[in-house]
Amino acid sequence: MLRLASVNAAPCPDVFDEVKIIYQQAPHIEAGLPISLCADKDSVQVSGSIMNATGLIWSGGMGSFSSNSKAQTYYRFNPIEKSGTVTLTLEAKGVAPCGPVSDEVKILINPLPIVSAGNDLSKCNGDVALFEAKSSPSYSYEWIDEAGNVVGKETTLKVTSSDDRTFILKGKDNYGCMSFDTVQLITISTPKLILPKDLCLSDTLKINAVSQSASYAGTYTWKRDGMVLPGKVTSEIGITEAGVYEVDFKNGSCKASAKSTVWASPALTLADSVIECESTKVVLSASMVENAFYTWSLNHSQLPFTTASIEVISSDSIQKYYVEVKDNHGCRDKDSILLVGIPLPKIVATDTGICPGKEVVLRPVITNTQNAIGLPLEYSWMVNGNASDNHDNIYRTSDEGEYQFSVQVGSCYNFKSFIVKRYPAPTRSLPELIKFCREETPFYELSAGTGTRYLWHQTGDTSQSISVALPGRYSVLITNEYGCTIEDATEVREVCPPRVFISNSFSPNKDGTNDTYDVFGANFTNFRMLIFNRWGEIIFESNDRNEVWDGQYRGEPMPVGVYPWMITYEGDSEEYKGPYKMEGSVTIVR
Repeated sequence: MLRLASVNAAPCPDVFDEVKIIYQQAPHIEAGLPISLCADKDSVQVSGSIMNATGLIWSGGMGSFSSNSKAQTYYRFNPIEKSGTVTLTLEAKGVAPCGPVSDEVKILINPLPIVSAGNDLSKCNGDVALFEAKSSPSYSYEWIDEAGNVVGKETTLKVTSSDDRTFILKGKDNYGCMSFDTVQLITISTPKLILPKDLCLSDTLKINAVSQSASYAGTYTWKRDGMVLPGKVTSEIGITEAGVYEVDFKNGSCKASAKSTVWASPALTLADSVIECESTKVVLSASMVENAFYTWSLNHSQLPFTTASIEVISSDSIQKYYVEVKDNHGCRDKDSILLVGIPLPKIVATDTGICPGKEVVLRPVITNTQNAIGLPLEYSWMVNGNASDNHDNIYRTSDEGEYQFSVQVGSCYNFKSFIVKRYPAPTRSLPELIKFCREETPFYELSAGTGTRYLWHQTGDTSQSISVALPGRYSVLITNEYGCTIEDATEVREVCPPRVFISNSFSPNKDGTNDTYDVFGANFTNFRMLIFNRWGEIIFESNDRNEVWDGQYRGEPMPVGVYPWMITYEGDSEEYKGPYKMEGSVTIVR
């Protein structure tokens, strides 16, 4: 505690003030002692401590913490940190005014020792097997058997083979790090080599001198007719030539041998297939083999034939015959032949007809040729008993008559005759020109006449008759019961007499009612209208029926009175061409 005072300042009284100084204990942190461990560890426990501090946190390394905010935690290594040194930092915040503090702990990761027990060994029963470890003078070793017993502590291990065994070599370095390696001792019994006395040569023939399921390590030597076969060093070989085969096995003191005779199989050959029309006698022949016995079968049923050639009857389907030959050594060969029976072709064709001006495509349907694999179908035509140069399966013609279509497949032949008639076309019934006046008859009915189907092109109607209200050209497609068609058409023309109407008075006073002198009517052209005053002077002239008189002349309204007029016009059709003339008068009232 410190005091500051002010005295002897008369007439003012003495004054003072105090300040208190508080000392905070300094923070302290420890991350722990250095740690040494082996590379097979995935994590390590670190233990730190702090005093007079808060906000503890671990950091550093490339791995992860189970909790980086606890003094005692686990650090899990990143795989790339499994060698060398990892430095971890423990930090904490001091109590104000003291600043933060930190400490480090180093983790030394020692590599695992390299331990090799050598190669697996295969030994004959009773032989001594010697396993040698690749040693290091700083390592200690132990050999352990399957039961977990230590059977040796040297770098070498000698074992007499009696059965298959497994040994584990454990090596430990100066840091206490350990590694393991495993070797096997395979005890080989002397194989029993058994070869058949006689064999028949085939494309897939293999002989195996070892009938047991066990695998024997060692060397195999094969001979054919006393000559060593180079490259044949396994218990099984493929056979491609006839002869006397011998095999010798050797593995240390293990030896065995066997012999077999391989006979050449009889060579049996047949054609791949024979193609004939159904119900035809066919001879199937196999190659001749001396002192051999033949067996024929069809559909897995044996046939009563024992010779190299047999005679059979073709059917309407594909038959597969098998023949097997057996020689005096018991060797066999087997082959097959397809007897392709072609059914008699069937032709489907019916009588037909031709519409006038058209042609018909004759396309008979040919069936029953499913077995004609690779065989061409040959066609021919006759028309009214005469041969045609058409050899296609279709015939285009516009002539009626008797047609005959023939087809041949291999030795099979068949034909079909049919008639082509000429069908009549529908008849036309529409006139070339139809005249009508809609003022008198709103609709005109057009009838297409006799047929079974109709299509009016302008309207899309499919009825026999349609009603039309507009002039124009109308056409219809007519189809009869034979499918023959014609086009019929007519021109519909509207022809009406001209009509002109005009009133006899009007009141051009601009009251919106009857202010102009209008002309009404229809079906006329070349219109001309003249209006006169009482002295015969033309006061209004128009060549346009839509141009009306407003009762004025030269911008001045005409007085009340009667005014003569004359109208000339022509009809808009030749039937009512004219010309026509009308005269009358109009009265102006106001």
